[in-house]
Amino acid sequence: MTDTRVPDDVAAGVRALLPAISERARATEVNRSVPPETIDGLRSAGTFRLYQPKRYGGYELAWGSQIELARVVGAVCGSTAWLIAVLSTHAGMVGRMDPQAQDDVWESDADALVATGSARIEGVAVPVEGGYLLGGVWRFASGVDHSQWTMVAAPVEGQEAEGVGGMRQFLIPEAEYEIVDDWHVAGLRGTGSKQIVIDPPLFAPVHRTIGFLEMLGSNPPGAKVNDGYVYQMELAPYFGTILLGPVLGIAEGALGQYLDTTRTKVGVVRRNRIAESEAVQLRVAESAAEIHAAGVVVDKMIDLLDDRGATGTALTSRERVESMRDRGYATRTCVNAVHRLVRQMGATGLADDNPVQRHFRDISAAQGQIGLNWDRNGGTYGKWLLGVETGDAAIDGKPSPSRDAEAGNVG
Repeated sequence: MTDTRVPDDVAAGVRALLPAISERARATEVNRSVPPETIDGLRSAGTFRLYQPKRYGGYELAWGSQIELARVVGAVCGSTAWLIAVLSTHAGMVGRMDPQAQDDVWESDADALVATGSARIEGVAVPVEGGYLLGGVWRFASGVDHSQWTMVAAPVEGQEAEGVGGMRQFLIPEAEYEIVDDWHVAGLRGTGSKQIVIDPPLFAPVHRTIGFLEMLGSNPPGAKVNDGYVYQMELAPYFGTILLGPVLGIAEGALGQYLDTTRTKVGVVRRNRIAESEAVQLRVAESAAEIHAAGVVVDKMIDLLDDRGATGTALTSRERVESMRDRGYATRTCVNAVHRLVRQMGATGLADDNPVQRHFRDISAAQGQIGLNWDRNGGTYGKWLLGVETGDAAIDGKPSPSRDAEAGNVG
């Protein structure tokens, strides 16, 4: 990015934690959860206050600050970086809700964290006096073990609307849902992205709910009390970029670990110095170039989003679809770079405790996230280039919900 978007004290606090986060990275993966002491350290550094309203001691920062910090941490632990990206962004989402909901979360605990159950398996909200009765099951609630609240989305009974247009988001305190540990996965194991169950149905007061499109549109309820542009702007086209920080950081970390290992490595059979191999030199150069290029693309994209948010200017159709293309392409490029490095390591690159292999597992998992996935985002751009309707109203110029809103809950 052109200039840092993170306060010096926060950046310094996070960098001071990097040795400990690195030392805990393997245990984070094995235990399938970021250690409490890491979360406590990140809290103390102010990491989760990036988008918390100033009224509760937050920073109300410009868009991209969570990407910047997660990129730094991702170089040593992808799972920890993932939680930085999502949990800090969720604070901004709460800041867009009814002021009373914000008070519920932070008035008595300014350090409270909010997870989201990003994938609904089942569940519906039934309108009742003063709110809704809500029950159901949701998956992929990253960081839920450390959170005091969770947001989930469900359709409202009796309201006929297609896709996200018929969904509402509900803010639920931790005492009212059950966490089911179903997070047994190949990569990003430490995010602890577990299942949320609400059974029997509970009462959700109306001030703790918001229409899904209202949350992602411009000037939601929280804009009346919070001044930062992250509470004012249309949020939908920004959402898919949230997890680019972990992706870049993971790739940069994989390259750094590979170089540290390979500079002094000697072949087992011929006892030759591996770093002197031209094939190795060319492959490491290609991966380094890809990671650098991905970073340039992301920096340019975030600069654009920040400018549009700060000036209150809506993105054009071209800017929207190019942003989708670029976030998918940057992710795919980083994946290719890391995969090449692991292939070059031979059998040693297969070991679970090899940090490069851990980065490989994490970035392979990250590429499946809807906001980052190349097939989904690249395909939309290809349609736009060819003059075929994309299905995204904001790109096609039709008055219906934006398809990009599907990436709204990031997990």
